[in-house]
Amino acid sequence: MKKVIWIDTETTGLDKKVHGLREVAFLIEIDGYIVEEGFLYINTMTYKNEKYISKYVRENMNVDENLLCSYQNSSQQQQVFIDKLLKYVNDENPDKFQMAGFNIEFDYDFIKEWFNDIKSNVGFNDLFGYQKLDVLELVRHLKYLNLFNTKNNKLETLCKHFDIDIDAHKALSDIQATKILHQVLVEEFIK
Repeated sequence: MKKVIWIDTETTGLDKKVHGLREVAFLIEIDGYIVEEGFLYINTMTYKNEKYISKYVRENMNVDENLLCSYQNSSQQQQVFIDKLLKYVNDENPDKFQMAGFNIEFDYDFIKEWFNDIKSNVGFNDLFGYQKLDVLELVRHLKYLNLFNTKNNKLETLCKHFDIDIDAHKALSDIQATKILHQVLVEEFIK
């Protein structure tokens, strides 16, 4: 069984050690079909280790402590996330999820740090394999081959180029657009 979790996060900054997750959106793909999608708002202020909001996120994303405090507790949201994933990773189906997304290393690192902070009875390595599918790397490779060109490699720019709807920097919209972008790139340049 092939298990992929398309995932996008919105955070309070760029450093996984001092910033935390505030949104997590995911699409669960089993054997090529999206079987479930989910979205979590996370109160970063309820991490066990203190987290901060960067000046950039505060000023450009209109995120402050009051907004974050209106979100659900971090450990409760993590349990919701774990429960969804355990429907697909269990004794009957032990294969772990491959994480996929746009610049997925960033999201992977923040999710892993979240699991390290909470330390529930199900760990990061219980659910996720080490292999990742990064749509940004596919874009870079196709551009290296001169198959298309854009002024930059931002998700929003690429979506505009390929006429894909996106509400940028909203986790669910970003991951849905990333999945569509991947399909478009594969159909247009690989098949």
